[in-house]
Amino acid sequence: MANMKYVQSVAERLNDIFMSRYSSNNSLNLDILELVEKLGGSVYEVGYLEANGNSMVINDSDDSFKIYVSAMDGKNRQKFTIAHEIGHYFIHYKDGNPEERETVYRRTNHAYGGFTEYEANVFAASLLMPENKFKKSFEIRGGDLDLVANDFGVSIAAAEVRARTLGLLDNNG
Repeated sequence: MANMKYVQSVAERLNDIFMSRYSSNNSLNLDILELVEKLGGSVYEVGYLEANGNSMVINDSDDSFKIYVSAMDGKNRQKFTIAHEIGHYFIHYKDGNPEERETVYRRTNHAYGGFTEYEANVFAASLLMPENKFKKSFEIRGGDLDLVANDFGVSIAAAEVRARTLGLLDNNG
């Protein structure tokens, strides 16, 4: 079980490194598919997945991985799911105890998946919407979540949750 500040810092550092090396402009929108490729993974869109069927399988012999996302999900939802699975890869697989680390992760809800799913969600939000970059975009965009979400290539719902988590929106409305 990782400390949330650590989870956030690993994700934001990955964003910084990737964006400085591979982003050709000043975009805030991380190319998640290119990141997966650079990490040695692949993403597969599957026509039908059971509820919460998004998953990742890691090849323990070379640390390569395959992420499966539902074709029924929108591109922004898929992007968050992919970032969530990358969170499992870094926080639970790479940083995990080699004797106990899992090689298959299935997306479950927080109540079922417990704290590891919560950590993967925090990682995903921090990877796609790093705190300082998000706060700056939120300020520049006058709090318009549609514009902020567009800046980062995420859903409005993801941007709203991030804004609330960072204390930029009141949780009452």
